[in-house]
Amino acid sequence: NEDIVENFSDDKTNNKDQKIDDRIKELGEFEMTAYTSDCKGCIGITKTGYDVRNTIYYDDGSRIVAVDPNVIELHSRLRITMPNGEVIEAIALDTGGAIKGRRLDLLVENREKARVEVGRKRVKVELIK
Repeated sequence: NEDIVENFSDDKTNNKDQKIDDRIKELGEFEMTAYTSDCKGCIGITKTGYDVRNTIYYDDGSRIVAVDPNVIELHSRLRITMPNGEVIEAIALDTGGAIKGRRLDLLVENREKARVEVGRKRVKVELIK
């Protein structure tokens, strides 16, 4: 949503973890990987109870990500900027055993997409309030 970025308030700052305006908080860089709902040990239901056996999207069209809830609260809305500039609107609905600290796991359709299209990337994450 580009209008959010363009409408900076007077209290904008470049410091990490500081508010850009009252709707966005920069969280900084995270490492992003991907996962599927049919992985070994997965049941297709997120930590928050959302059924992802047949979708990678939340009801509003946002992508679903797994987070460390000690870093990003579950149900948080995120804007993830990929290295190529692509922006993904996401919601934190899941957790994962390997998702600790400044890591995210993006839910994708299949293992090939996880490996080839996402792999392991450094991304910029912003919290949308």
